[in-house]
Amino acid sequence: PKNWKALGESWATRVRAEGWDQDPELSLPLLARRLGTNTGHLSRAINEGLGINFSVFVNDLRSKRVAAMLEAGRSDDLLDLALEAGFSSKASFN
Repeated sequence: PKNWKALGESWATRVRAEGWDQDPELSLPLLARRLGTNTGHLSRAINEGLGINFSVFVNDLRSKRVAAMLEAGRSDDLLDLALEAGFSSKASFN
């Protein structure tokens, strides 16, 4: 049996390292292709392994990216930082 938690954590690390979460067009199928897997395995690794759904997974990575920019002293408009982090709109950031 697959270790979905380890797989989910490994893929999350890779997504952060590659900066794929900054792509506002990122989708489950696109991320699966980039990781060399299928949507079923990716979805299961995120859902069962990390205990969240794909949308929460991506938005959490993006929110952490915005927080890191603020902690690093960035003083840009918050919406600009959110868009740079991969959010597609003010509504998706909120």
